[in-house]
Amino acid sequence: MKPLSRRPTSQKAYDAVLRHFLIEGNERSTSSEGNCLFRGINGTVCAVGLLIPDRLYHRDMENCPLEEVLSEFQNVEYWLERCSFPFLQDLQIWHDRTDTDLTEPDSIEKFREIGIRYGLDVSGLSAVPK
Repeated sequence: MKPLSRRPTSQKAYDAVLRHFLIEGNERSTSSEGNCLFRGINGTVCAVGLLIPDRLYHRDMENCPLEEVLSEFQNVEYWLERCSFPFLQDLQIWHDRTDTDLTEPDSIEKFREIGIRYGLDVSGLSAVPK
């Protein structure tokens, strides 16, 4: 996982998630019960967890809704404030509720739709391996 060096904009966040999951093919983080985790075993992360630097992460974030994490962990809220809350929620939903591999065509299309919904440049999707 390549940490973000600056507070991300929605575009930077979108590109980081694109690179991490769709281009590099990194696994998502889930518990043994299949629940999403901000941080999982072997360095795995979820889409929003990827955007949170290790220095701001706290294990008490796990199993909390995103809205609660942002209100309880002010440093995380500040770090992510350049990304809209609905955008972050959509990334989380895409990551958490995709039943197939994130690199499957349907998942990639859903990711493209998120980018378009928020007026982001989705051209980076052309680098996704076929």
